[in-house]
Amino acid sequence: MMRRIGLQMWLCAVLGATGAAPAAASRAAPAPLGVPDVAWFARGARADAQRVLEALASGRPGAADSLARGLVARAEPRGGPPLADALDLHAHVLWCRMLPDDAELVRVATRALALRESARPADPVRLATALDRLGAAHVRRSEYATADSLFARAMAALDTTSQAQARAVAHALAWRAEGQRVVKRLAAAAATASRALDWLARVAPDDTTAAVRVHATLGNTCSEMSRLEEASASLSLAAALEGARARPDSVLIASTLRSLARARLLLADQHAEAAALLQRVAGAQERLLGPDHPELATTLYMLSYTRSQGGEFLEARRISERAVRIRERAYGGAHLSVAVALWQLGSSTRELGDAPGALAHYERAVEILRALDPPSPAELATGWSNLGAARLTVGDGRGAREAFDAASAIRERVFGPGAGRGFWSTLVRARALLLEGEDAAAEAVLDTLLAGRSRRSAYDEADALESQGAVASLRGDLAKAAACFERAYAFHDSALGAGSPRTLESLSLRAAVHWAAGDRSAALADARTHDEGMLAFVRAAARGLSEREALELEASRAAGRDILLALAADPTGVGPAERMQVLEVVVRSRLAVLDELADEARALPRHDEALAPLAAELESARNALAAALVAATRSGRAGDAAIQAARTRREVAERALAERSGAFRAVRRRAAAGAAEVAAALPAGSALVSYVRSPSPRRILVEGTAHESEVPPARYVALVLRA
Repeated sequence: MMRRIGLQMWLCAVLGATGAAPAAASRAAPAPLGVPDVAWFARGARADAQRVLEALASGRPGAADSLARGLVARAEPRGGPPLADALDLHAHVLWCRMLPDDAELVRVATRALALRESARPADPVRLATALDRLGAAHVRRSEYATADSLFARAMAALDTTSQAQARAVAHALAWRAEGQRVVKRLAAAAATASRALDWLARVAPDDTTAAVRVHATLGNTCSEMSRLEEASASLSLAAALEGARARPDSVLIASTLRSLARARLLLADQHAEAAALLQRVAGAQERLLGPDHPELATTLYMLSYTRSQGGEFLEARRISERAVRIRERAYGGAHLSVAVALWQLGSSTRELGDAPGALAHYERAVEILRALDPPSPAELATGWSNLGAARLTVGDGRGAREAFDAASAIRERVFGPGAGRGFWSTLVRARALLLEGEDAAAEAVLDTLLAGRSRRSAYDEADALESQGAVASLRGDLAKAAACFERAYAFHDSALGAGSPRTLESLSLRAAVHWAAGDRSAALADARTHDEGMLAFVRAAARGLSEREALELEASRAAGRDILLALAADPTGVGPAERMQVLEVVVRSRLAVLDELADEARALPRHDEALAPLAAELESARNALAAALVAATRSGRAGDAAIQAARTRREVAERALAERSGAFRAVRRRAAAGAAEVAAALPAGSALVSYVRSPSPRRILVEGTAHESEVPPARYVALVLRA
């Protein structure tokens, strides 16, 4: 069984924009429902308030902020409702500037609310608006429990039987639904959003701003409930409504399309559409909000996930590294959003074969989440789950189960009985059982899980089928194992394409079980297809990776080659022609990385003035690592911090140069060289003997279980090529 296990994705739009943008302002940020009513202001202040809103609508948030501050200063001597009106308008302006973790927004909105609460007689509509605005500010700061409480108070302040308050009720319901969604009361959120839409249809059918927001909330809620068709329909409607009234590149359209992409990403047959939408959204947000805005980081997080699902692991890591950097600059290194971004960085790092590096990212994420004040239990539970999966990857079954137990305990406590036993959580527990040698228990769990009706994604079900097939192969039921691997392969092939590493991993399992069953022709066909696909992937991925990463990646994707070598070494396995094809595979696989690295060395742009400093730094870093390794060898000590620091320096330098130099990144490769070309170059009457280490294909079926130590030791195979 492949040791890869899917990340428990956090594809919520919680950290995205909430609200609606003025129709004419392509650069204006989404505004919360309940835009301050100019009619609330005293006659002398109405013109000033109107100028504030006009500045926002024309895309001049700086001017709007300056005007709003002046309005507040002039209202200070009067205090009471006039000052509350001015503060409410200023809070609206601060919301629209979309600064991350905006403490000033919370401060101004809190002061406005205090004045509304002290007013006599109380104005329920203005009080509810102030409560909603402060709640929205806390959503932006990821303080979801506080936000939900404020939205509930806003709803309670209104009389749902009053026609005069009907529009305010509709807006309060919309925010109440969002509050319920962010604290994961999803059924209540869906019901409240539906109520909000009913109210809007009755009392404000022309309020497109509110309708867009509520449809987006309902769509995001349905996504989290795995009601994906409903989610896609709601979000498509939100995008269409906003598109009919705003410019095509508005911030809100980008935010709505991102939510739509999220829903489509979870639909097995719409992965390509989701990826295209996210690429479009990222481009729009970078133009409208700038290259370092947290909204862009949220989109990059999701885009990295699509790249990983499509097998573009190097690109996924690059994108996820950027998302982490943006959030660290915006929020600091100990923020919830940074922890969430680290999950995807860990996932893409693991897919490149660096399991220890991935584990470090997941451990840092849990450290951040455990220290949050106020806590965020839903995200902490997901963090523990992902850390457990990472521990499985490095073979730590006990540590994995401890992490999964911590996640389940949080979910059971916060969300009620049964919340800690979802499909994905149960799947990874079964894998932990396999790693600890409890095969029968793992089989019972997997059989029950797959036969049940638990909510699941198609990707998680494919992972579970692979685990079920691995258990079946352990107890000798190769027919059942083959059926499980076939189903997993068929799904990945249809969803991601024949060349995706996900598809090829499933194919390697099918090839291995054919080999174990003695079906040599089927094993040979699958192994050749797997090797050809993986060779293309490794060649593409090796560009831009460090030397160590490239070699580790090639070694981690060699299942097809291992099966071919086992067949070639078996006297009854394959014939002479097939053995020649095996040699061809060995030649090409060696060229895939080593030739790539050699050509990169020749392509160093030492004479390019712009790139020479990067090339010099790379050569210096490589020399420093070599010196550190030699020094450690001479002294007889193990690798230490100095070696790790030198290795990190070299890898950073390699990536930096690959990003800037097309020649270094896309060097000429002798990809066409194979056995025939090598034979033609040999002197007459000579022969070439090639030795290659050949692990048993059985390791493919037992990887990630307690039976890895039972695999026969690897042997060396000699391949003889005559001139």
